Amino acid sequence: MFRPRKNPTPGFRMATPFQPMSGEHAALRLQGIYPYCSMMQIAAPDTIDDYVICRGFDTRIGRFIDYAAGDPNKPGIAVAKPYGKRSAGVYQVAEIYLALLPLQTDNASPSDVPWRVGQNPGVSAVTQGHPADLNELVDFLKDASGTYINWMLVDSTGVGTAIEFTIDSVTGSTPNKVALVTIRSRPCGSSVVPEEAVGKVYVHDPSGCFFDEANAALVGRWGGAQYMDPEPPGGDDCEWRVTWLCCPTC
Repeated sequence: MFRPRKNPTPGFRMATPFQPMSGEHAALRLQGIYPYCSMMQIAAPDTIDDYVICRGFDTRIGRFIDYAAGDPNKPGIAVAKPYGKRSAGVYQVAEIYLALLPLQTDNASPSDVPWRVGQNPGVSAVTQGHPADLNELVDFLKDASGTYINWMLVDSTGVGTAIEFTIDSVTGSTPNKVALVTIRSRPCGSSVVPEEAVGKVYVHDPSGCFFDEANAALVGRWGGAQYMDPEPPGGDDCEWRVTWLCCPTC
């Protein structure tokens, strides 16, 4: 019986390797479930700016990748954060998000666009988060072991940039005082507060205008803070800074 051989690229007449057992040529595409998207669950504390360790079902290989610290059989999956959320402390363990395989051209055209990373989320070469301008290089994003990252979270929840708080304790001296505070309110529609740990964050007063009293006298006071990037911007020094503080009699 004559069986015509499958040609996956008829326009170029270039057949893929022939399989003598089946009489067919190997498929050019990867097997798996299309489209390449998955649900990922945050599996480790968020301590890295550009990505977070997750667990989830990799649709390319049809396998669930679990995570357990120190267990080589459960390595987890390094998943890039959206560019606008590339800061440590944004995500909490057990949160679930959609993840996709992003794609950007990796060929030589156009040569004047410094953004060719193939199937990789990329990372701004200089600026934390989004690139500062159209000329900043978007380089390949790798995890701590040097492995290229593929997946990227799709997250529509905004990052909280303003909070109200009450002061638990204060350390240091003016103008370097730092207060450990309990979050009392956060932005509407956002459950994410950078650097939050068990409902608390550290708030700074570099101007010395608000925490200019005895440390013990500040405990219990209400105030507000915003998450700011001090000058010069673009480093890893974003922090909560006090913007107002109630008077002692309030």
